[in-house]
Amino acid sequence: MSFYDRYQTEDAENYLLEARGRLDITRRANIQALISQQQTLEDRSALDASSVGTRAEVVTDRAELAYNQRFNRLAMQFRGSVADYSCGDTEDAGVVTNNQDRDYTAYEETVRASWELKPTLSPFVEVAVNQREYGEAAQTDLINRSSTGERYRFGVSFGNTGEVLRGEISLGYGIQTYDNSQLHPVDGLIIDANATWRVTDLTSVLFTASSDVSETTTADVGGAFYRALGVEVRHQLRSYLVASAGLLYSNQNSEDGIINDNDFTETLGLEYYANRDTVLFGKYAHVNFDGVGVPNDYTGDEVHFGVRLRR
Repeated sequence: MSFYDRYQTEDAENYLLEARGRLDITRRANIQALISQQQTLEDRSALDASSVGTRAEVVTDRAELAYNQRFNRLAMQFRGSVADYSCGDTEDAGVVTNNQDRDYTAYEETVRASWELKPTLSPFVEVAVNQREYGEAAQTDLINRSSTGERYRFGVSFGNTGEVLRGEISLGYGIQTYDNSQLHPVDGLIIDANATWRVTDLTSVLFTASSDVSETTTADVGGAFYRALGVEVRHQLRSYLVASAGLLYSNQNSEDGIINDNDFTETLGLEYYANRDTVLFGKYAHVNFDGVGVPNDYTGDEVHFGVRLRR
């Protein structure tokens, strides 16, 4: 829950309910499953977000299933997911906007093959296809945004046990093609990463990256390529005290001159480990959003304090 002193339209009550499970069929085969529901208020930097009035409430229902099979050094993974996105109404000066034309269901099927050279080094290839289905045409241009997509990735996994490197990094190509030929396809280079480099026993560097095609109902635009790159340095001041500093950059580009948004976020953080189950934390973030057209630009400063409890 977030509360603002001057701008009550930014107040948010978000939640995420999630359940995960794994069934071991044999020593070399298992099935993993996930089901979740998430409610969030749309960020002001989202492609279709209004810069005034209330923010749209987005509810996401998701289900995922994966089958993992190992053949000596070769590992195969087959996974599929379905996600339903529902966008609530917004209101400005008494005028209510219905956002049902933004509701859609996304299906994705993925195959990954990896080869273990050693426990801390496994190259992999991954192919994924998706189908995004809209129930109705957009109000902006009366064009339905239903589409199909393909993602091709080649990368390296460092595993989760290495003393120096952990996580994975991949490069590839992605394309989203719209059923209606009036909307041009969106394609380009994709980079994904979630890796940690342990520089010393006390200092580590986290690299993150993600790529996808964002949905939008902007007139005559099918979608925009979303890319985000981040780096965070974490240093252990004491055995119970960790400081961090990070930089995150993201860009959304429709590749036709209509959408080209840039977001820069700098963060500072401090974590106090009271015991193995309780962490007190504080975080400061400065956001600088640069969108197409001056009225959409903004800067923001956020301070968060909280506690994490886990068993």
